[in-house]
Amino acid sequence: MRSIGIIVILFGIVAGRPVSLSFARGQEPFASGECGMHVTQFQKPDPSKDDFKLDIQLFDAAQTLIGASGTQEAPANVGIDVFSSLPNVMIVIAQNADPDPIKFSIGEQTFDSNAAQCSVGRYDSGKRQMDCRFTC
Repeated sequence: MRSIGIIVILFGIVAGRPVSLSFARGQEPFASGECGMHVTQFQKPDPSKDDFKLDIQLFDAAQTLIGASGTQEAPANVGIDVFSSLPNVMIVIAQNADPDPIKFSIGEQTFDSNAAQCSVGRYDSGKRQMDCRFTC
């Protein structure tokens, strides 16, 4: 029987940072190569006091869902840990204003939503969507 590994409780908090839905980090097989990420960024209802909300999904090279955050509050410059089948945690950081890029980090890779490996849509009906690629 395979060990479960590290399991994250649904919408938990670790070291003061929000974490993702339950996924066994690094325990499930995944298709390596070029993985993908889909992010929905919800605008702040009141920019003077509210935070963005983010919903993050991670996909392996075969486009299989391997990790997800669920919709979470994303305070400016505070990382959301997205656990998945990958051995490293994806850290996603929203900034302060609508046009600011979102920052991403997994293992040795760091990039933001302005990078060539990301495609970002415009805000529509209070949200924008983006897709990014990274090596896995």
